[in-house]
Amino acid sequence: MQFITKISSPLKVMFLGTLFALFLTACGSDPTATPRPTNTPAPEPTPTATLAPGVPTPTPAPPTPTPTRAPTPTPVPDLKELARDHFTGKTITVVVGYGAGGGQDNNARKTAKYLGNYIPGNPRVIVQNKDGADNLLAGQTAWARPSNGLTIVLINNVRTQNQAIAGRPETGFNLFEATYLGNVQISTPGSSATLCARGDIATDLASMLAKADELGRPLRAGVFRAGSWGEILPKYFDIPVKPVPGFTGTATILQGIDQGELEVLVDACTYDQLSRLRPDWIEAGDTIYPIFNHQGKDLKPASSMYEIAGWDYPPNLEDAMDLTDFQTRLLAVARSMGGIVTHPWVIKADTPDFIQQTLLSALEAVTTDPGFVADMAAATRVAGFTPGEEYANYRDSVADAAAGDLAQAVRDFAGIVD
Repeated sequence: MQFITKISSPLKVMFLGTLFALFLTACGSDPTATPRPTNTPAPEPTPTATLAPGVPTPTPAPPTPTPTRAPTPTPVPDLKELARDHFTGKTITVVVGYGAGGGQDNNARKTAKYLGNYIPGNPRVIVQNKDGADNLLAGQTAWARPSNGLTIVLINNVRTQNQAIAGRPETGFNLFEATYLGNVQISTPGSSATLCARGDIATDLASMLAKADELGRPLRAGVFRAGSWGEILPKYFDIPVKPVPGFTGTATILQGIDQGELEVLVDACTYDQLSRLRPDWIEAGDTIYPIFNHQGKDLKPASSMYEIAGWDYPPNLEDAMDLTDFQTRLLAVARSMGGIVTHPWVIKADTPDFIQQTLLSALEAVTTDPGFVADMAAATRVAGFTPGEEYANYRDSVADAAAGDLAQAVRDFAGIVD
């Protein structure tokens, strides 16, 4: 300290300043003065554009949609695979409303022979006979079973007529909730319902009327169902025949002629039935004689039968007798009701769709099978597919026919008993 005090004042100041600077450096301080912060001026706001009056506000462009991946479609079950799983190892029963040996029984058995070949899984197909109440028992039998396509029923058109005209189903059988699959045959050309008399009874209408007068009673005609021509010919056309019930089908009616129990035929005397069931009558030529053609179809395609038998073509009913206006209209309605091939194949409408489609396709396929076509031809029937829609339309049209002054007569033809 004595040293410092002895230094002159100016040198002392310099010495002390240098000493102080060295002290600050040793302590790590920055001797450079920190500059003052500069005041930065705030930016001026950008003016917002204002639209001129009357100019519409532009619609902003929609945002670009974000692409999304399409959902993976659910696989559709293959119809054939579903059918194969369902029908493999199963048995399909075809219910027929007549006894064995009749026309529809033969049709069913010929079809059953081939039907399983066209159904995936190749189920066995059998025929069950349930005659009674003109097919009603057969329908009730089918409707009492599950809706699984394992029961099909052949139904006489009279069942469709009855329900359509009554506007309600029958007990245990509802054709308003049915699927008509179709039919395996089409109308046989030349096959028309003709009234025929036993040869020892009459050979034409005049001798038939004379025989009834001689006997003092109507002539016996076998029937296997209520209604039809056996009902309306005596009641509305004054033809002297009396329907005798209790027969189970065409075959048994023809037996009744052979046995002398019956004298005339009103429903069972057609080309396809006679040529198939009783060709011996045709060859004999005098067992029966055609009296008149009430169904009115062209008989010329059946010319071979008439030539072999030596018969003349019978007149149509309207040509054999003078008809009133009422009779003419009734005849037209009856012919239309009998105009479609009878006995379509039917299942319950609540049967799963894939089963319905499988059975329909199989039934149609059978009608083109060469073996089936040959079998039908041997029975003088024509194989061919009649679509189910025709029967559904027929059901609806029958209801329209039963109106006005024909209402009761049409109900009688359908076999409806009040």
